[in-house]
Amino acid sequence: MSLTAKNLRVFYGKRLTVDLPDLTAGAGEILTILGPNGSGKSTLLKALAGVIPAAGRVALQGVPIPSGALGYMPQDSGPFSGLTVLEIVLLGRLGRLGARITPDDLAAAEAALDQLGLLALADRPVGGLSGGQRQLVFLAQTLIKQPQILLLDEPTSALDLRHQLTVLDTVRRITRAQGLVTVIVLHDLTAAARFGDRTALLKEGRLWQIGPPAEVLTPASLAMLYGIETEILTDSAGYQVVVPLRAQTLERNSPCA
Repeated sequence: MSLTAKNLRVFYGKRLTVDLPDLTAGAGEILTILGPNGSGKSTLLKALAGVIPAAGRVALQGVPIPSGALGYMPQDSGPFSGLTVLEIVLLGRLGRLGARITPDDLAAAEAALDQLGLLALADRPVGGLSGGQRQLVFLAQTLIKQPQILLLDEPTSALDLRHQLTVLDTVRRITRAQGLVTVIVLHDLTAAARFGDRTALLKEGRLWQIGPPAEVLTPASLAMLYGIETEILTDSAGYQVVVPLRAQTLERNSPCA
């Protein structure tokens, strides 16, 4: 099973913001998407999810993505301050819920909360949670859909270090166990190297490089993409650790200066 995007193009007005001739992500694989601000990462994910108009074709195993096969978690999941944590997660079962919430629905919601350490908050209003806790709640809502494709836009941006690891470990475990196609937009280069099977680098809306993290996350590529000097280390588990050293000095005649 694979997710494919062919000749994917997104316009805002007359401006071309994403232009990808070909992108593929396989089952059981985590594809991490990296790039500087404004490079089109979130726009790409929205186009894959079908929430914004895009030219081209997005398919799962060669056919249009079936209804219910896709779980998409945007950066901003919207205001639901009057609902409890459990109610928010149960909304992820829309399309499966009948006239009444069944024991199976409740069990699925509680399991999703439990694996993210949120079960004790089930009856709390979402409006009273921290930003990081709300982010975890909406991830649980996405997971309860039991999707074949998981698209996550910066799912750890508001989380402390412990919860970042919990989320990414959980996503990796579920991706492997259930054979999901998982695409994650991240800003943390070290997390992308640790949890990504492949990493795609976006530059000005185009796919600049793609491959195993060890091949694409190099000091030379990061200097060209981000304008920074880095050192790449290896931790005790064999994963890359990207250490930013300094921003490169812009030339006086540079158009960005």
